[in-house]
Amino acid sequence: MLNLPKHAFLIGIFALLCAPAFAIPGPSVSYGANPVWSVGGYISDLKVDATVTPAIGVTGQDTIITSIVISAATGTTGSCFVTGVLSIEDSNSTLAMFGISLSTGSDRLVNESAFVAPLGSGIRVGEGESLNLSIDWTSYSHASYCGSSYGAQSLYTISGYYAAP
Repeated sequence: MLNLPKHAFLIGIFALLCAPAFAIPGPSVSYGANPVWSVGGYISDLKVDATVTPAIGVTGQDTIITSIVISAATGTTGSCFVTGVLSIEDSNSTLAMFGISLSTGSDRLVNESAFVAPLGSGIRVGEGESLNLSIDWTSYSHASYCGSSYGAQSLYTISGYYAAP
């Protein structure tokens, strides 16, 4: 056995105990699969209020949403700027609401912008609950380029993990 002073041993143990641990926050995952998920898709043309219901739940697990991205894209070079309200709801209540602004580019800019919400503690959607993402657009700038004839659309990506209820 090494002949180390007692304080060196205690410092070493303290360093091990204080090292950061890396794990998904929340209850244990018990269904025997990778708990991390991500899903994305089309919401609507810009200027068109819409609701989508992504399929995110699994039997026996709650769903935790940790990240939301809403983006705008267009197939043209005309610019469009829209503002609106993003609502995240389950079948019982509103879980979150965000004011968002999106724009498509002009001749000088990239034709995409995004609303990004990293949700450190997450939004819990209970087992058996459906999730709805709704966008209500409230104002438009350069509205002629915001329509479907220009390919202006809103898209989403959400991600998170599954956790025991």
